[in-house]
Amino acid sequence: MNFHWSLALLVSLLIGSALGFLAYRLYRNWIRNTAEEEATEIVGDAKAELELQELEHKEQVQEIELELWTKEERELLKTEEHIAELEEIFSEKKQKSDNAYSQERQKLLSLEADVV
Repeated sequence: MNFHWSLALLVSLLIGSALGFLAYRLYRNWIRNTAEEEATEIVGDAKAELELQELEHKEQVQEIELELWTKEERELLKTEEHIAELEEIFSEKKQKSDNAYSQERQKLLSLEADVV
């Protein structure tokens, strides 16, 4: 009878160990799945936050660009007007110079014609 008790005890230990190992594996898988779900949620939240920060940064850059453009717009317009005035003065002086050159050339040609 001792043998039967020993065999029964051994079988019970094996079955208990198998059930314990199975419970351990199920619990470990449950913990891992829960952790993966939480990690996925955290990563999703972080991505959403990053996108929001990127949008805010782009808006700030656009506001700064607009502010700088507004500040410098008057100066740019003044500079453009000044350039236009200088181009007009240049054109007038060039026209006068061309006219003076043409008149002097005509005089020279007239003198050469008189000499010949």
